[in-house]
Amino acid sequence: DLQIQTLQAKVSGADGADEALSQQIAKLREELDDKSKQLEQYKTQAQNAARNSEALEEVQRRAQQLEKSLEQERGARSVLESDKRRLEEDKNGLTREVAEARAATDLMQQQREALRQSEAALHSEVDISN
Repeated sequence: DLQIQTLQAKVSGADGADEALSQQIAKLREELDDKSKQLEQYKTQAQNAARNSEALEEVQRRAQQLEKSLEQERGARSVLESDKRRLEEDKNGLTREVAEARAATDLMQQQREALRQSEAALHSEVDISN
């Protein structure tokens, strides 16, 4: 009887210990699950950071390309502005030449008219003399 009670006490103690171990195992599983979720979050954050880093590098590369392109456009604009100034100077020179040519043409026209009038007067005098 004593042995049975002793065995029953041991079984009861083992049942209690088993229950305590089961609770500890459940608690450890929860902690493990939490840590696994946390690890997945860290992995996701690391992947996002890597993608952001790659995107940043791409943005920096494009910015450098745009800077080079802008510098080339500035150079081209400078050349065009220089060409424009030269064309403006040429145009002004041609405008002066046209004005001078018109003035010379007007002078020649006046001289022709004066010559025609002189010829007409001369013919009149010849006609009167005859």
